Amino acid sequence: MNKPGTLTFKCNICGTMCEAQAAALSREEVSCKSCGSTVRMRGMMHALSIALFGRALTLPEFPERKDLLGKGMSDWDGYAKPLSKKLGYINTYYHKAPKLDVTNISRDDEQSVDFLVSTDVFEHVAPPVSIAFENARKMLKPGGAFVFSVPYGLQGETQEHFPNLHEFKLETRDDKRTLINRTRDGRIEEFSELVFHGGEGETIEMRVFSESGLLKDLQQAGFNDVQIMKDPYFEFGIYWPSPWSLPIIARMTHIPVKVLDWGPKSMSVGGVVNPQADGRSAMWLKVAYVRPGVNLELRIGDHVADGLVVTDDLITGLIPFAVLKTQSTQSVSVADVDTGSRVRVGFLMVAE
Repeated sequence: MNKPGTLTFKCNICGTMCEAQAAALSREEVSCKSCGSTVRMRGMMHALSIALFGRALTLPEFPERKDLLGKGMSDWDGYAKPLSKKLGYINTYYHKAPKLDVTNISRDDEQSVDFLVSTDVFEHVAPPVSIAFENARKMLKPGGAFVFSVPYGLQGETQEHFPNLHEFKLETRDDKRTLINRTRDGRIEEFSELVFHGGEGETIEMRVFSESGLLKDLQQAGFNDVQIMKDPYFEFGIYWPSPWSLPIIARMTHIPVKVLDWGPKSMSVGGVVNPQADGRSAMWLKVAYVRPGVNLELRIGDHVADGLVVTDDLITGLIPFAVLKTQSTQSVSVADVDTGSRVRVGFLMVAE
């Protein structure tokens, strides 16, 4: 009989049945005595299983799919080695072969993989971290998944420790590590209160992400489908005592825009709604994502709205006069002019 508070689970990395005190489970503490996995590592593989196969599989249960190409970023050997036997997966490193510098990818790296795995790496990437997120998105094939984690909090903004980092070196002074930075405009900065994760050198902490800042980074990089894996999965010993630093699945789907709300949804023949300076009616769309660089058009029936204005969270356009001449039901959609991909928004009812 289990002791009160004991959780019996199957490690989804090695397949071993384990027992652990539920209250003692934490992100970084080893809780599988067989392979040494932590909740974070099991959570990452659970997220990868959901991303690739749509269901919760242990790593030994993964189908052998060498056609599924993926790369890891200094991944833990405990799951990197089994993954390489199941999938077309290669673990990469910053300082040794096979190398991958996510801030400086080659053209051959673009759209080369179906999935990327990165756990607790992006907090160490030199600023601006936006380049790393953009390159991660560029490496993925259409519909590919970025499965990753970083330490993050619920504070308002991501805290950059060295926002002006340019040319820097680490020195030891009085047994204390000091970062010396020369900014782009030639100023010298020194920082002595440094944080290292698991060692020194490239493991220096460059920032502390916030959840909102992280989601903004992903959106700006072009990831428009983001899932934070907040729910526990007790069968695999995955339980998060705190609602931060959780695994994330991020994708870029090829919709030109994600529409949250829009209006007007009904008008009168010859009427005016949301009047503009010239007396014409305007339609608005509240959006959560606009694909970077997309060339949009707003269509109402067979007509294209004039004067389109597109921002990060709002699209507005003038309703063509022809739409309001007679009673009708007109479809409303937003389209990518270059590719023809379209998001159907709804119908505008024009009544007498």
